[in-house]
Amino acid sequence: MKAKRQILSLLLALVMVWQGFSFANAEGSSNGTALLASENTYETTLSTGESTEKTALSTSENTNEAELFSTELEAYTASDSTVPMAAALSTSLESTGKQIEGAIYDPEFLINNDTPLQNGGSLYSYQNLQFKAKIKVRGLNIKENDYISIQLPKELKSTDTSFNISGTGGKTLAKGSYNETTKEILITFTKDAENYSGTDGEVYFNTRIDQEKVASTTSAPLKMEINGQTVINYNIEYQIVTKENPKSFYKDRDYKLYPLVDQDGNTHYLIHYTMTLDMRNIKKDSGATSYENIVFTDTLQSDALTYFDVKNHFTKLNLNQADIDKYAPVLRKGIWRSGAYQNGAWKNAPDDTDANRGNSWSLRNRQNPDDYAPAVADSPKYSADGRSFSYSLGTLAPDDGYELSYYVEINEAFKNGDKFNNSAELTGKGIVPAEKLRDFVVSEAGGFLNGQNFNIQIKKVGDDGKALQGAKFTLVNPKTKYTKTIVTDDSGIAKLENVLKADYVLTEVEAPKGYEKNSTPRTISKKDFEDSIANGSTVEVEVLNKKKEVKKKSTSFSVEKIWVLDPTLATNKPDKVTVFVLKNGVKDDNLSVELSAANDWKASFSNLPKEGADGGEIVYTVSEENIAGFNAAISGSDENKFTITNYNGGNVVIPVTKKWKGSGAHPDHLNVQLFANNEKVATYTLNEGNAWQHSFDMPKLDANGKEIRYKVTEENVSGYTATTQNDPATGYVNVFVNTKNDVPPTSPNGGGNGGGGNGGGGNPPKPSPNTPGTPTEPTPGNVLGKNRDPESNPETVATVLGVDKTVPSVLGAGRGIVKTEDASRMPIYLLFFALTACGLTATVLYERKRAKR
Repeated sequence: MKAKRQILSLLLALVMVWQGFSFANAEGSSNGTALLASENTYETTLSTGESTEKTALSTSENTNEAELFSTELEAYTASDSTVPMAAALSTSLESTGKQIEGAIYDPEFLINNDTPLQNGGSLYSYQNLQFKAKIKVRGLNIKENDYISIQLPKELKSTDTSFNISGTGGKTLAKGSYNETTKEILITFTKDAENYSGTDGEVYFNTRIDQEKVASTTSAPLKMEINGQTVINYNIEYQIVTKENPKSFYKDRDYKLYPLVDQDGNTHYLIHYTMTLDMRNIKKDSGATSYENIVFTDTLQSDALTYFDVKNHFTKLNLNQADIDKYAPVLRKGIWRSGAYQNGAWKNAPDDTDANRGNSWSLRNRQNPDDYAPAVADSPKYSADGRSFSYSLGTLAPDDGYELSYYVEINEAFKNGDKFNNSAELTGKGIVPAEKLRDFVVSEAGGFLNGQNFNIQIKKVGDDGKALQGAKFTLVNPKTKYTKTIVTDDSGIAKLENVLKADYVLTEVEAPKGYEKNSTPRTISKKDFEDSIANGSTVEVEVLNKKKEVKKKSTSFSVEKIWVLDPTLATNKPDKVTVFVLKNGVKDDNLSVELSAANDWKASFSNLPKEGADGGEIVYTVSEENIAGFNAAISGSDENKFTITNYNGGNVVIPVTKKWKGSGAHPDHLNVQLFANNEKVATYTLNEGNAWQHSFDMPKLDANGKEIRYKVTEENVSGYTATTQNDPATGYVNVFVNTKNDVPPTSPNGGGNGGGGNGGGGNPPKPSPNTPGTPTEPTPGNVLGKNRDPESNPETVATVLGVDKTVPSVLGAGRGIVKTEDASRMPIYLLFFALTACGLTATVLYERKRAKR
């Protein structure tokens, strides 16, 4: 008996010592967490009334009002902080299998499936808290009905009553169930888990604060046990929010997905979004007295999302009328009133002042506040690509309120923790524009072991079997309008992963270079996905392209000789002249012709190849043998004809030629100007009728006998880049080449209309300050102004101006740290520790004294 008393005394003392250390450590390690750190909410413009207070419910959260504002909350007591062990094990004891150790590891809690919960952190009553851990089967000798017990702390409750943990081939390896009374999650393995050799996976389920156990903000333990062993032991600040912030402009979403099965047996996973607006609390322009052209605009940020709207024929699904109406977008208008639910019915507060307002807000009928606000519109205006919609609200009163409800669908295979983004914008006259970005994080209950998704792989080959890169395809779900674009790589493969099992249409929209587009639509059905399981769940599609028949380009042109003779000189022109054809400036001895009076000084060349052996373009020009006493001026191009003008004596012939490059139409005429000693002396209009060429016949000397300096310019042509070609050795000079730009340039002077057609023109340009040299024989090209410096000749060079469009940054609202440590209690804990130590010492001395007796 004596020994028992000693052992009992020592145990009691040790318990008191441990309790003192625990309390002191719990208070001292409470460092706090960032307020609402798990909320990825970025606001371009913060509306008034949206600041988050400790006792105010953030308008970004969907909280069940009946749960949040229950009047039957139980008071929290320290003696009720754990669930009795007998109750906790009641479910496990009913299992016929054995308890499996080591199957779950690396457990953690995630706030809103995003931010890890840490010791000393805060958890708000409106936040979702997901438990997540690794799970394995291999090497554990698991049999059917073996189980794992996960015990929740009293302060939490699970929002998931049952879930499955899947494996390869759609097998269910384990089933999870939740006992609301004992707060135990029991994971029971199935027959398929026996001898399963798949890789490790994950298990997860959702919880939140049980407000029947935690009625007010308090600090308490969060202790999680697996098979009776503590795996998480935190001290947490449980923040109980009782009052919702006033409404403003806000975008919200539910935390859970809404699975909807259509009448064809397809499951659609929907996200529910809401937008709210209270004109009393938005920012307004200074001095504004009216608010006009107010517009709601919603935009899908994630490619996997599409709007779900069968009622307005945006989505084409086989649904019953009840589901069509339930999931259709609806816009309601009224006035926001504060109040509370009493016995399931809404009760308005006496007024909405801070002193008298209720805990929550509801959009009420302006004429009858006892009724919910009526719907005013249910058909949004969708954009052409289906990626956004808008509602035009028109002119609003200063206290008007709106609430928009709508659903979007996830069209790709997803997993727990995947994030999808959406945004909303409010614009109008008299208000400050505002934007809200809102994410949705998938928070499922369940798990997987070596799970798999469906894929689509496209193989693109030519008719010679060669893999083709650069083929672009679109995959479209015609019922949901989900569209995905993919392009084949250098192996001719384009692969799309994580595809939901549905009916799709695959279409080639762009063929590889040099191949004909195979635009025949291909249907990929649900059965194709089911049949692909044996092939790694990948649907393979091979698409063949035929090589384009390349038509060899050719050209034909004529050549004509004109004589300009000085009447004061004796005629000494030859009887015949040999003309040569040049390929890219190189004489081809096999292409020549004799011009004479017999053929009227004309000849032609037909069907000359326009491309060389390397595929490059061949540019043809002409030249002739030197003629004593004559100079040559050549104009024209291989697109139609060349003109060779021979002149002598006191005249100068100045040729000019226009060439157009690039696809599409070009101006139908263009003016060129001739300047003599920087004075404009002639203007000529080039067009198709004169083969875009001309020769100016001008005097060589002025009245004082000085040689005249001539220069030719052309009008500026908007949308083209101008260059020149000059070959003084042959007299083929003043060739103006205008190449169409891919993007039409913006002229700082607004262009002009002198050029006609697609652009160009304006007033004739001023001559270049560069003075052309004095013409000398037999190289008249030297007088024709070879220098075409763009800086000195702005009239011949089109300037393309780019516009730098900077994407505005979206700024997030910074949130500070909430300090939860209370150091003022440390002296009390030290006093408890000292008393415990004194009690222990007294007990030991008393027992020794008794032993001596």
